[in-house]
Amino acid sequence: QAVNNFEVSSEYIKKLKADLDSFTFDVFESADSRNRVQSCLSDLMKTSTEFQRITTAIMEQVSQKLMPELRGAIDALASLSFNLSDAEYATYEADDPWLPDLMSRMEEHLGWLQNLLTVQNYESLVHSVLGHVAKRVEALLLQKRFNQLGGLLLEKDVRNMVNYTSNLTQRTVRDKFARLSQMATLLNLESPGEVLDYWGDNADQMMWRLTPFEVKRVLKLRVEFLAVDVDELQL
Repeated sequence: QAVNNFEVSSEYIKKLKADLDSFTFDVFESADSRNRVQSCLSDLMKTSTEFQRITTAIMEQVSQKLMPELRGAIDALASLSFNLSDAEYATYEADDPWLPDLMSRMEEHLGWLQNLLTVQNYESLVHSVLGHVAKRVEALLLQKRFNQLGGLLLEKDVRNMVNYTSNLTQRTVRDKFARLSQMATLLNLESPGEVLDYWGDNADQMMWRLTPFEVKRVLKLRVEFLAVDVDELQL
């Protein structure tokens, strides 16, 4: 319960500081007196910030401890092909060989902690875990080769990951999977040059999380795309 105490104390200190700030103007008439009080009160915020730092560090440690329990399901990706025939795509679509197991393990190993943690700490833990999961999935995918059907399958998997994990938290999870979503978008293009329709001035509301180098690296995973065509892109 110590981590919960740190988090709750941090929030109470912030509220106390805000209340004392308002009282300062009611009680002390001179600006000099108010400034001296404000200087003292600033130490309260330092304490609150330190408590929050400790809380975040503990949640990150818990997240790291949970990852070995999830890694087996994630690493099932290593044995899968994304250069698919129509039959293989239909088989994967009907019976996903890795994602349901990952989602089940996440629910198993995160769910019981929800009643033990404050809302904020649980949210922090979930998002830390999701960040680690997304990073590991990305690393495995970058070792793969994709045809268009493989790109379609990845797009479906990423969408399902977002939809499922949204049920684990009250905060949006899309930012955690933004890089994976953009990888799926790139792997579904008809040609390397089509990326220019989504880049630079054409990006509209899309905020690219992938660098130009990473975009080209992902495009080169498509078996239908020539590396020379990708290298010629001006990003």
